[in-house]
Amino acid sequence: MRRVIRLFKCHRSSGVSLIEVLIGIVIFTFGVLGLVGLQASMTRAQTSGKARADATGLAAEVVGAMWADAANIAKYHGHDCEGYDPCADWQGKVGRASHGGGARQPGGAASAGPD
Repeated sequence: MRRVIRLFKCHRSSGVSLIEVLIGIVIFTFGVLGLVGLQASMTRAQTSGKARADATGLAAEVVGAMWADAANIAKYHGHDCEGYDPCADWQGKVGRASHGGGARQPGGAASAGPD
């Protein structure tokens, strides 16, 4: 009779290992999904950071050009910028850096970017 009870107990607990393995797989899957989401958010942050660094570099460049060319500083404002080569070159760099988007002139007027 003891032998029958032992066989019955072993038979009842045989599915516990399978449930433990399935729970482990589910936990592992959530961990992997979390890592994929973290990598995606890190890629977005890196792209945003690069765009900010590029914008800062371009802004520093035009400010330096304006300081070096103080006699013609009025040409860096508004539509006068299009006819002045140093400012027009800077506008071209901004347009290329923003992938053809609307570049902002130092005076605040928007341009169509490089043609």
